[in-house]
Amino acid sequence: MAIGRKLLIGAGAGIGLTAASLAYNALDKLPNQPANEFAPAAQFVNIGGYQTHFSRRLPLQPTAGQPTIVLIHGFGGWTFVWRKDIDVLGARYPTYAYDRWGFGLSAKPRNLAYTTELYVEQLGGLLDYFGIEKAVLVAHSSGGPIAIRAAVEMGSRIAGLVLAASSGLEPMPPAALIRLFAHTPFATTLLRILIKSNIFGQGMRLAYFDPAKFNQAVIDGYDFPARTAGIENGILGRLRSGNPNAGTRQLAPQVRTPTLVIVADHDRIVPPWRGSRFAQLIPGAKLATIQGANHMLVEECPDDFNRLVLDFVGNL
Repeated sequence: MAIGRKLLIGAGAGIGLTAASLAYNALDKLPNQPANEFAPAAQFVNIGGYQTHFSRRLPLQPTAGQPTIVLIHGFGGWTFVWRKDIDVLGARYPTYAYDRWGFGLSAKPRNLAYTTELYVEQLGGLLDYFGIEKAVLVAHSSGGPIAIRAAVEMGSRIAGLVLAASSGLEPMPPAALIRLFAHTPFATTLLRILIKSNIFGQGMRLAYFDPAKFNQAVIDGYDFPARTAGIENGILGRLRSGNPNAGTRQLAPQVRTPTLVIVADHDRIVPPWRGSRFAQLIPGAKLATIQGANHMLVEECPDDFNRLVLDFVGNL
């Protein structure tokens, strides 16, 4: 009898929590402004039926046959990540940054499977749309597995590969448990609370080495997309899609594209010894280390980062 009573109490508590969660989601809506209210219409294109936000810089005197740099952000990022890089790189080479579906100002459909394969399709569609036949992919963090798969699948269309603080090889938490939790109403509730607490911007503090370089502008920049409709869909959708690193270790040795691996000496998210493993796995890859930087090396040490990228592209 005691066991049965405990089971009933537990079931009742579970139902109560679920009801409370659903009520919270119904009553406490996140902002839902369309993304195109936050950027000019000219910065959106339709790729594969979904809106994609992008930013680009073109050199004043382009050179025939020169490659185009395409910047791929990581989990939770958007074109804002590249604000200290795109002008410098774009002064020399045509340079595009874009928001992966589910992030930034791009489309965030609820039921889309946000897999690495999907993001390779988005990237390929972007290259097709702008007629880019010779691309150098510059990928940060979880953008790395996308760039690696694209380099293997697209062959000679990818002229170069830069992996900056790239994930893809490190162990991931149990994918099955993450996927299970992401499907519960509690996950949506928790995420809504975190978004309303400015978790994106505040959380970036952990990815900076020099506190003096972390300021309110950084916080506001990463929190900005949280004002758009469906912001929770991309994050939960990515988690529901399983391990984003699956297959990357097997693909890396198949890369035949000239590759530069850049690591940060104080990276707390992808320790430099893990990032440098790509340089060992990818045939002929070169390794560079930026001193005095954490995971967000592309914005914390932009001078060093841009110099390395431009030297690499110039020698292709």
